[in-house]
Amino acid sequence: MVAMHHIRNQSITMADLVQMGGDDERGSPLLGRSLERTFGLFLEPSKVHPDALSWVGQEVDPDDRRRKYLKLSKLGETAVAKILGD
Repeated sequence: MVAMHHIRNQSITMADLVQMGGDDERGSPLLGRSLERTFGLFLEPSKVHPDALSWVGQEVDPDDRRRKYLKLSKLGETAVAKILGD
């Protein structure tokens, strides 16, 4: 989803990804925390994910510093191109 939004020059946040995943029968997000934990593998390396791939970066919204947009890095663009066979 991040790659599709990147190609279309559209913004997307982690909250947007969670919302796109929909809700279960109780109304709880299907992807919630599990998505956030797993997605960390694609972000910049951190204490939690020291071997992260650095495919996706986070860009802070200048109008609301709590909001972070997900953007493909150059490494991410290369990975997506290889996956798509370009």
